[in-house]
Amino acid sequence: RWMIKALGLRAPSLDDFSRLNMEYTVMSKRKLTEFVNTGKVWGWDDPRMPTARGLLRRGVHVNALWEFVKVQGMSKVSNTMEWEKIWNLNKKIIDPIAPRYTSVDQFRIPVTMSGVDSATRKTVLLHKKNPEIGNKEVVYGPKLFLEEQDVVLLSEGEEVTLLDWGNAYVRKIEKDADGKPKSVAMELHLEGDFKTTKQKLSWITDTAANVPILMYEFDHLITERNIDKATDLDTVVREVTDYKLDGVAEEAIKAVKKGDIIQFNRRGFFICDA
Repeated sequence: RWMIKALGLRAPSLDDFSRLNMEYTVMSKRKLTEFVNTGKVWGWDDPRMPTARGLLRRGVHVNALWEFVKVQGMSKVSNTMEWEKIWNLNKKIIDPIAPRYTSVDQFRIPVTMSGVDSATRKTVLLHKKNPEIGNKEVVYGPKLFLEEQDVVLLSEGEEVTLLDWGNAYVRKIEKDADGKPKSVAMELHLEGDFKTTKQKLSWITDTAANVPILMYEFDHLITERNIDKATDLDTVVREVTDYKLDGVAEEAIKAVKKGDIIQFNRRGFFICDA
């Protein structure tokens, strides 16, 4: 400080703070570089990487990052933060603004709906609690797809609710030799009361305008919650960290652009990557 005093300058105020660690996460740039160079990840913007680019590509909103940083403050005590805190902050920001769409995965089951002669369209809100987001067109038709995980819970004769449509009766469930469902026959019953049904099902109409999609979910790159300089990285690296699932989404999803965050009904939030 003697030079500052000699020059008559104002002495700066210096504060130090602890390093921020995240659970199940490598924070060392050297070790992260190794992940990139060995092809363990796609690059520095990989959604599994603890980088700003990686988090944004994962679907973390910029405002959620700011909120997370502000919550941490300038603590001098070393600590390990949980990813759940970031995800909770992020959900509070994106939930009110993310448009809703419907998709079914590769294990979808075809459904024939009696009481419906031909395909029709109806304009509905993209977000029931936020009309400002806009509208989309939903196609209703005699040929549908349901999720297999929903169909296995159904019984013949049961009345169910098709979300954003109405009630229907399950008339017949065709199964293969192993007892797995192959197809379903249903009968529309719009006079039914959704309050009396146990199963509320997501669905899409089987139409050539549906959009093929590839959904990714990711796991942590390492298996240990905390690591230090002495940790042998090769012993804690998780073998499989990305999980892919093919599916189809409703026609309205064609309006989604790269970088848009959406919610697939009954599945979760996703960000359009391409």
